[in-house]
Amino acid sequence: MRDHNEVFVAFDTSKLRNAVAIAEAGRSGEVRFLGEIDNTPAATAKLLKKLAGQYDRVSFCYEAGPTGYGLYRQITGLGQACMVVAPSLIPKTALLAEIGDLSRFHTPRELMAYLGLVPSEHSTGDKVQRGGITKAGNRRARRLLVECSWAYRHPPRIGNKKQDKVAAAPQAVREIAWKAQHRLYARYRALIRKGKLKTVAVTAVARELCGFIWAVNRTIAGAGATAAGIR
Repeated sequence: MRDHNEVFVAFDTSKLRNAVAIAEAGRSGEVRFLGEIDNTPAATAKLLKKLAGQYDRVSFCYEAGPTGYGLYRQITGLGQACMVVAPSLIPKTALLAEIGDLSRFHTPRELMAYLGLVPSEHSTGDKVQRGGITKAGNRRARRLLVECSWAYRHPPRIGNKKQDKVAAAPQAVREIAWKAQHRLYARYRALIRKGKLKTVAVTAVARELCGFIWAVNRTIAGAGATAAGIR
């Protein structure tokens, strides 16, 4: 019997070679570097066949870049799920490794609640008092989002080294990622102006970042379903 039946596979693409790492789902899942393979259809097909024989469910992703679009087309053409991750939403990859398929959450708030990022509530008669976040669910995934959210203290920008990768991402994903940068920076600054502690402000940003990640997943899943219907 397999200890882990789901795995997430990440590619770091280049013109000649692709570096491959995997993360098995669940808290006890192993994360390891598999090595490099040739950036050729034959090498990619061989890897997909091998992983499909080891796991019941395999999901692929790569950070958007000019050398990866052919990889995306091949993987989806072979019937496998592949996500193109915008650089500004990179925590999505690690989040998937921790909690699995985001499509099971029908709304962003369901995902936020699962990760313990919604305020706790205490009811007394007709009164409802809200406290700190519930901290339910996967602690490592929640911590990941909070740590990444510290980056939104800084104004939105795309570094020169990221320009090509951003340009290679699907238009819909780019729009969500750019909106996230502006929205989350503004949210952090607004909370600080109100006198909130930095830790409180960053936690609130993490909650909204969770919603943007959910939106990217829904966009990509919808595009994949449309492409499958066309084929």
